[in-house]
Amino acid sequence: MAETLSVEKLELRTVGLDDIATVFQAALEANFTEVSVAVVDCPDLTLPPYRMAARGLSGSTKIADVGGVRYLTPTPQLDHIYSLRDVGKLTGSNDGCFVIGAGAGPFQETGCNCELMADAFISTEADHSKIVSQTAKLNKDGKCVVTSLTTPSLAILGNFFVSKGEPGKVIEIRAKRRTGADDLIACLRKSLARQFGGTPVGVGGVFLVQKGRVNIHVMPDFSKTPLATQDEVDKWLQYFEFPAPMIFQSVFVSEDPGLDLRLEHSHGHSLLDEKGECEHSHGGHYHYGDVENTAPETELYF
Repeated sequence: MAETLSVEKLELRTVGLDDIATVFQAALEANFTEVSVAVVDCPDLTLPPYRMAARGLSGSTKIADVGGVRYLTPTPQLDHIYSLRDVGKLTGSNDGCFVIGAGAGPFQETGCNCELMADAFISTEADHSKIVSQTAKLNKDGKCVVTSLTTPSLAILGNFFVSKGEPGKVIEIRAKRRTGADDLIACLRKSLARQFGGTPVGVGGVFLVQKGRVNIHVMPDFSKTPLATQDEVDKWLQYFEFPAPMIFQSVFVSEDPGLDLRLEHSHGHSLLDEKGECEHSHGGHYHYGDVENTAPETELYF
């Protein structure tokens, strides 16, 4: 499959974590009542509450924009089938690569369109791979159903952060009680665009909403009529307000360098139990962040 995919590559600007942390600190202080930003050792992400597929976010870091919304609307192009293994191979990190992020789940396996919360350590040796991804879809009653996905498959689109999954330094952010207009991820992305305008900077990682409620949307099954406008897409999506705690995988880039990149994409789910199953059937796309007046508290590692 990887040999047949069209690929464009771009070297993003490398900025020190301390420099980015300074930019984040100033932007967050203008949008949240309580903020702390520091460069720290990444916690072991395989442990609760994260229970992810690899320990850290370091080693040969890259971001990947796969497919695109143009293959979903106005009508879905169902021949766009992808694999996280191909993402690893095409980013030069096939053996021992940690892939996290947000995308459309493998309808060809789940039986319908769905949201993907990708969380996979991919190795050429099958017994060394670990996939703890989740999908969120709607049942016949319109309720959200989150189920584990143990294959590397996806379809249509996806945005991923790729690394070796090694321990290392990360930016730790703690934020409470939003006061500004922008949600947390939009605030961070726009701060980079202002500081490094003209040179794209990519960021990926994970965050935990510890308190409050989160706006989420889940895609229904593929629309039987074309979705030609954003208003039609908005009416097609199903919206939820889910309570914390929730874990999110997030990827964003400060600006599009002319490749039609999706600027930010975050998906998440409720906490996992020891078997890798969601404790509550809450999950989907981070839709403009927290619910107002719910005093959210969030911990992020990027």
